[in-house]
Amino acid sequence: MILKQCWNNSLDALLSHPRAEYIEGWAVTKKDGLAIEHGWLELDGVVIDPTLPGQVEKYFPALRFNAKKAYSLAAKIRAVPFVWELMRDKNILNQ
Repeated sequence: MILKQCWNNSLDALLSHPRAEYIEGWAVTKKDGLAIEHGWLELDGVVIDPTLPGQVEKYFPALRFNAKKAYSLAAKIRAVPFVWELMRDKNILNQ
């Protein structure tokens, strides 16, 4: 996995965890307590973080998508994180 590519890493990890949900939100790091914009997966309530495994103290999810919707948004928006484009055009979710 590539550092500073958490959203892409998480989309890639969905291939190995197709029942997981793709999450965009915030994470607080263990090392220095910084709150960072972050992407990860959750499967049955368990965090799967391909970018910062074991380095996050607390996760704060904001957006949550199943694999089908995450890949559909990736194809439409062609950029991650999705949140910024969704704020500009809320109709994307209905397409």
